[in-house]
Amino acid sequence: MQNWQQNEVLMAVKAYPTPSGQVGEAVCTAGVDREGNWVRVFPVAFRDLAPARQFKKYQWIRARLKKSGDPRPESYEIDHDSIQCLEAVGTQNKWSLRKELIAPHIVDSVEALQTAAEAGVRTMGYVRPANLPELVIEERPAEWGPRKAALLAQGLLFGPTKASLERIPFRFAYRFRCAGAACGEHNMQILDWEVHQAYRSWRYEYGAGWREKFVEKFGPSFFETHDVLFNLGNIAKYPQSFCITGLFYPLK
Repeated sequence: MQNWQQNEVLMAVKAYPTPSGQVGEAVCTAGVDREGNWVRVFPVAFRDLAPARQFKKYQWIRARLKKSGDPRPESYEIDHDSIQCLEAVGTQNKWSLRKELIAPHIVDSVEALQTAAEAGVRTMGYVRPANLPELVIEERPAEWGPRKAALLAQGLLFGPTKASLERIPFRFAYRFRCAGAACGEHNMQILDWEVHQAYRSWRYEYGAGWREKFVEKFGPSFFETHDVLFNLGNIAKYPQSFCITGLFYPLK
């Protein structure tokens, strides 16, 4: 088994927490290391981390990592107690520094990413939608199912008591086409923590008007004013199925 090795990773992706059998509640994170390699870091018990270890998106961290049992080439485990938060990469010059770091991980299409995943080469990457995506908001059960609720209860053994993890009662997704010659249409769920937190904040701030504000932020005008890329990651059990794990959106 591979030993722990210290590495530095710019954390560019942070998904909304989900119930986990390993740590009770886990966040899927990912980013690029100093050598330009893409690194998926999972599971991260983010809400159980000490405040000084709770990194932000586009912040470098230093931590001990080792290849996980997950066969996907980018997947690593993290030693939570080793996390050190370093400098952040800002948004100056329309995110120019961030663009340089993610540029090697932009792929031509969803289909190209699926082919790479099948070959065991790559299972995460950035894709630019080829048309104006449609924001999809669908209701779903507001409570966790019995299995996931049990995992969350189990998670109390791993860290201090915290506010219970909310099940977002909506599925957010984009329906879009990519540049692949064989592309039909993709309907991909959005897992980005920022998107889910926007809903959680705006339902209190705007009440019944939260949906209008949400569409204003993430709907058609978002793509008209921003150069949006989708960060896609596949599902370990279903390697040809991808979700939108993060949004990259410098101004045009």
